[in-house]
Amino acid sequence: RVLSAINDLGVQVYPGLVARQRERRLLLEARLPQALADGSVTAVGQPIVDLRTGAVVAVEALARWDDDLLGQVPPAEFVVVAERSGLVPELGRCVLRSAVEGYREHGLVGSGLRLAVNVSPLELRGPGYIDGLAEVLARTGMPARDLVVEVTEAVVIEAGDPAVRVLSAINDLGVQVAIDDFGTGYSALGYLRRLPVQALKVDKSLVGEALTSVRTRQIVSGVVDLARRLGLVVTREGIEDGDTARLAVDLGADQGQGYWFGRPVTWDLVALAASQERPGAAAG
Repeated sequence: RVLSAINDLGVQVYPGLVARQRERRLLLEARLPQALADGSVTAVGQPIVDLRTGAVVAVEALARWDDDLLGQVPPAEFVVVAERSGLVPELGRCVLRSAVEGYREHGLVGSGLRLAVNVSPLELRGPGYIDGLAEVLARTGMPARDLVVEVTEAVVIEAGDPAVRVLSAINDLGVQVAIDDFGTGYSALGYLRRLPVQALKVDKSLVGEALTSVRTRQIVSGVVDLARRLGLVVTREGIEDGDTARLAVDLGADQGQGYWFGRPVTWDLVALAASQERPGAAAG
């Protein structure tokens, strides 16, 4: 009946395609738990650079899944499966472990290069996140000061959210907290002065708008100015060309991230990039 109703709207649906999509979803749901258990889900790193010098100063860990049967599974696909299957905490732990181990194995411990890992509200609200984070730091010997936990601004909208209290506990470990994708959730700037956060990442959706909209450019400039007055490190996400890189510098951001500076790569290439000097951020 659903297919009939859709066809009545003038939309063509091919039952074979629907069946294949359903089959793939079921395969993903069946194979993801084992992939998380055996380490098939790993982390790669995307460089973050100092916009003044072009030097790589941090790296963000991003999840990747290379399945024997399904091949490379896009993160947007398996993250949804993890959410639907209640596997988000396991996914977060797997990526954190892989990232820290890659960081350590390639001689980055003590280098001063910061490692940023994403954590979902589900992880923060669940039991054991702080203990798990402390265990990884203790086992790998990674300095807590070199780890940054990135949370979306959706976490900070509700002051009573238990996830907010966990942020203070993360700071107590010596780990920094960054608000990721800032500008997408319309959270009040007033939260910035009350929350235990040390960094702010301006969402890539504002990057393109700031190039063509004076108003958006003024808004972003104001956000950057306020954040820096509060002592926060400001990163512009989604920088994919020289014009955007130069705009980020003009607006006063400290750091930049995006394909202009580097795509996600394996940890040996992260270490190589971190060891090289660059001519300047806007130069690429």
